[in-house]
Amino acid sequence: TPLHHVSRLGHVDCADLLIEHGAQVNSSDFRQKTPLHHAADNNQTDIANTLIRHGADVKVQDEDGLNP
Repeated sequence: TPLHHVSRLGHVDCADLLIEHGAQVNSSDFRQKTPLHHAADNNQTDIANTLIRHGADVKVQDEDGLNP
């Protein structure tokens, strides 16, 4: 999703805008990764904090059983 993409790249302003317009912070991709997984995988702490502030689940697991 667009939110997954901006989370990988660390675009906080874009993430805020997408969330304000209905993007789901806990949506998962084909590997069951959420935007928070992508932010964590790419050391994007600012976007990770933004996602958490918007209600991202820090305990959700991807297909490998890993948390963000």
